[in-house]
Amino acid sequence: MADGRDSDFAPLAALTAGVTTGRLVSVGGAPLVRVGEAAAQTARSIVTLAPSDAGREVLLAFEGGDAEKPVILGLLQTEATTDTVITTEDGAVVIEAEQRLILRCGKASVMLTADGRIAVRGGYLVSEATGANRIRGASIHLN
Repeated sequence: MADGRDSDFAPLAALTAGVTTGRLVSVGGAPLVRVGEAAAQTARSIVTLAPSDAGREVLLAFEGGDAEKPVILGLLQTEATTDTVITTEDGAVVIEAEQRLILRCGKASVMLTADGRIAVRGGYLVSEATGANRIRGASIHLN
């Protein structure tokens, strides 16, 4: 923009040409996206998508300018998108959620709730300690 000419913006215009928004229809194998009222089509993505992202608005570009080859550049954020905050504190990753936080891998899960409950579920649970392994509570129920 040294001399104020529009040509100074040509590289930026080339980067944004063909970028549009669409809707993520489903995630299962290859993601499906829809632009406007057009039929849903298979897309590639440069971001990780989860089945729970279905229905969200996405930013799309088109490989080689071909409208039949959408590439998902990202998920558009809104104020109501998430109540989860991820930060770092003293070298630790901190994940905060307003109501529940669930970590899940296959049949195993750990759920933390805002009221202080913690649920650990799995087919096989191991608790090991090199020091004392304590269980404390107002009451302890076994089996």
